[in-house]
Amino acid sequence: MSHELIFFFDGLCPLCTREVNFLRQKDHKNKILFEDINQKNFEKRYKTINKKEAGKVLHGIWNGNELIKGLDVTYQAWRLVGYSLLVRPLRWPVLRNFFDLLYNIFAKHRHSISSMICSENTCSLEAQNKNE
Repeated sequence: MSHELIFFFDGLCPLCTREVNFLRQKDHKNKILFEDINQKNFEKRYKTINKKEAGKVLHGIWNGNELIKGLDVTYQAWRLVGYSLLVRPLRWPVLRNFFDLLYNIFAKHRHSISSMICSENTCSLEAQNKNE
């Protein structure tokens, strides 16, 4: 089965993992393949993805061949699971640069932000399942 998006994420980032777990639960049509950049065989399997860069900014492969980064990955992932209206403003020309700036700040500090928000394993899949 081919996926519309390969979503590369940092599995060591609790907040990132929380988002991925949510998207997995909503991806009923299996349109997204999620790949943790920290897997042992990641660099062998995805030679075209620079692991260091993917650790700084989200990376994705759209439609099997187009490399996309940052909020373009977020936009496509959330759109594919049915949240188009929620994420559409991220790519509006008048707001795009502003949201990209905010994303870059978040990406740079995501581990610190995760430690503030995700205390006591609240970002784990188990914690999410308890809240549903």
